[in-house]
Amino acid sequence: MSKPFTQAQWIWSTNDIAARFGVRRFRGRFTAETATRVTCLVSADSRYILYLDGAPLGRGPARSALRSYNYETYSVDITPGEHVFAAIVIAADEYSRPIPEMHDRGGFLLEAKSADGKALCATGGEGWRVQEDTSLTPTLVEPPHFHYCEVGLMEVVRGSEIPWGWTARDFDDAGWTAPVAIHPVIIRHQPGDTDKSRWRLVARDIPAMRYDRREFTSAGEALPVTVAPGETREIILDAGAYAIGYPELRVEGGAGSAITLTYAEALTLNGVKSQRDALEGGDVEGLCDVYHPGGGAETYEPLHWRAFRFVKLTIVGGDAPVTVAGLAYHRTGYPWRRLATFSVTGGPAELTEVQDVDFRTLQSCTWETFMDCPYYEQLQYVGDTRLQALLGYAATGDARLARRAVRQFDASRLPSGLTQSRFPSSFEQIIPPFSLLWILMVEDLWRYAPGASTTVANCLNGARGVLEWFGKHLTPDGVVGGHLPHWSFVDWVDGWEGGVPPPAAAGLPSATINLQYLAAMQSYIRLRDALGDTREAEFWQAHLDMLTDAITSTFWDDDAELLREGPDDSWGYSQHAQAWGLLTGVIPPSAVEDVVESLHTDDTLAKTSFYHTFYVVEALAKVGRLEKLWSHWLQPWRNALDLGFTTWPEKAEPTRSDCHAWSAWPTYAFLTHVLGVKPKEAGYAKYEIKPNYVDGWDHLTGTLPTTAGLLRVTVDWDGDKPKVHTELVTK
Repeated sequence: MSKPFTQAQWIWSTNDIAARFGVRRFRGRFTAETATRVTCLVSADSRYILYLDGAPLGRGPARSALRSYNYETYSVDITPGEHVFAAIVIAADEYSRPIPEMHDRGGFLLEAKSADGKALCATGGEGWRVQEDTSLTPTLVEPPHFHYCEVGLMEVVRGSEIPWGWTARDFDDAGWTAPVAIHPVIIRHQPGDTDKSRWRLVARDIPAMRYDRREFTSAGEALPVTVAPGETREIILDAGAYAIGYPELRVEGGAGSAITLTYAEALTLNGVKSQRDALEGGDVEGLCDVYHPGGGAETYEPLHWRAFRFVKLTIVGGDAPVTVAGLAYHRTGYPWRRLATFSVTGGPAELTEVQDVDFRTLQSCTWETFMDCPYYEQLQYVGDTRLQALLGYAATGDARLARRAVRQFDASRLPSGLTQSRFPSSFEQIIPPFSLLWILMVEDLWRYAPGASTTVANCLNGARGVLEWFGKHLTPDGVVGGHLPHWSFVDWVDGWEGGVPPPAAAGLPSATINLQYLAAMQSYIRLRDALGDTREAEFWQAHLDMLTDAITSTFWDDDAELLREGPDDSWGYSQHAQAWGLLTGVIPPSAVEDVVESLHTDDTLAKTSFYHTFYVVEALAKVGRLEKLWSHWLQPWRNALDLGFTTWPEKAEPTRSDCHAWSAWPTYAFLTHVLGVKPKEAGYAKYEIKPNYVDGWDHLTGTLPTTAGLLRVTVDWDGDKPKVHTELVTK
């Protein structure tokens, strides 16, 4: 195997091994004797923005763990002569880094080669200079009424201390110093790689993120605006819909002034989020950056993107008048390409809007990883990620980010056998039920993604480790129980403290957790069978049979014809347990209709949230009872539209997050269960179509990506029988 790096070393301004916050600017000069195509490999700890001769090349590295740390590859054509690579690198410490990032200490790495393989430029070699930045101070401003937030630093930046033009070829860097080589290059699983290596490099396996310029609309005074010394002006700008992006502030003059950019998901009245599309009378409270102009014509863009619907500019005049010439933003996020469509002849007017909001939520909750929410955490949780990945498969056919997520969760596994609940993460958190959902996610990848067999096979030993962990917590009755370690989160439910089923919180068996264990075991057996490991499948089938009997004996209530949430009636009943009971086949066939009726009408059942209603819909689709999907189960989503949401909230009002990944699944249900198109064989090699009827939805049309190409499907219901027509639009 050829080495991607042959000459470069990691560099920094000093050889101080401590992890300290700092920003460095690097410049590396080189000469090309002829016109050539340059291939550049680059990484940094923590983040970099790379330029060549003043033109931006890219950002990175993609969020990953130190033991599989990403480097990026860029290719660009250059002319003969002198050229300059320039990079700004931010090194975060434990106080300034976002939890989703895992870092060691400041470092920068680059190696560039010509088309014929000749080394042109490498960190650790000649031609490199570095400057310690003094213009940026990290800060985290938490306004009143704020919530848990772990997205890392916000910025206070002084324009007078920025060496403007520093990325250009002709910039004079004579006053900068020579960097120090601090560590050799280590490629994961190649010679020299050990567990003690600082950065165990692997090539990035996802595309570059979007960087599209967008304009704000003004909710008040329009820009440009000039503010006199001593004057204060506030201007609120509206992006028109929820967005994630890099704000771009353009200013002229104004030495000694201060401009605060405050970002909010919604306007607030007395600290409470208001009607989301009510633009009058509200205020913007939230995270903020502060820019102090240096007096020239300057453009400020924070190093990391921000999440917002609204941005407030608070302009405080200083020694000289300051003109805010404009505020735009560069929208970012994973570059999804929406391919699927779904429509109902004479269907509800909101149907298109629901799908648009689904996709906007997916876009806003995916970057270099899947994210639960872009404003508060930006963490890739298993529970959220599974639902996002399913929407990605169905609506775009793109499995790259999902494959990466499956691998990352596998890499997060602990000696106990469990995965971490969220990863990458610099702060360890464990939710045992999420480890079970990861096994289902592995099977999803197997079903939807061509060429995923190696990834799936590599995950199965880890999946077995998860099952074995739960097996160590079986009670004498044969079900999982006792005071389980860690956080047994299932769903945000009124009366379930911390989202934990009350029996589990009391150290007793929970039906929902046991049924999730059963579902994960079923998934594991199917995968082992599919890969030809019949002995392992048979071994676990015996365990599955015993667990099924134990669950039925412990939780099934013959009188109520429902699954209890706990070992006796005093713990009540939940929609969660009934859904997982239908999905796993535990509920007796003779009781299915009664359970479905209870799901629709029994108000005493603990209710699922936006998140876990997904599993109710999955269960109802399995038994062919989706007739009330729109009128009943998706009513909370329709309510959110009435409240002006442009992305889906974490939960019903009052909600912390206005943009939450686990709520963006209705389009998946429309395509997979209503239209009825789903994989029949691994890698979507074949598909099957089994539509489900929804009240009043008699004529359906949809397109969706499959391995064979873009498939157009029409479904016409004639009584209780669907007439299906298919056409392969593209290959």
